[in-house]
Amino acid sequence: CEKVLKVSNCVFFILCLVNLVTILVYPTGMYHDALYTTNWFFKYDNTHIFMFYPAILISYICTKYNNSKLHKMIFILQLIITSICVFICKSATSIVALILIIFYLFFSRKINKLSWMNPKNFLILYIIIFVLFILLRVQNSFAWFIVDVVGKDLTFSTRTYLWDNIIEYIKVKPI
Repeated sequence: CEKVLKVSNCVFFILCLVNLVTILVYPTGMYHDALYTTNWFFKYDNTHIFMFYPAILISYICTKYNNSKLHKMIFILQLIITSICVFICKSATSIVALILIIFYLFFSRKINKLSWMNPKNFLILYIIIFVLFILLRVQNSFAWFIVDVVGKDLTFSTRTYLWDNIIEYIKVKPI
């Protein structure tokens, strides 16, 4: 198990480093496809977090499992590389996910002691956020921030349109 973690950590670190190099060398994207114009080694910027999250998690586990200076340094470098990639690409999804990950990493001891931090409350929070953003469109109140500051559209890359269609299908056939 320990060897698998170490090898996985090394592989993810190299992959994230390659992704960073492609972002720096090709700032407008390495290649274009039918949907997106800014693709790099990890493809489109919204998909990067699916590689960054396990990379950070495995690196963190290696640091906890083997508390050596090398593992700590790799973990810190992994966070730096990931952060640079996320903030250069300006993927709002990845930025929010990375901030939550980093927040948890720095405050995990205190967070783990909070009794209200449990799966049931996270599910309730998720449902509230879903209702606010998908059904009530609360993001329209933050249009100035989302559009002007972050540079994204209010449909969250057309996801709200998808939910509109899904909700209509559910109304027609609830089961």
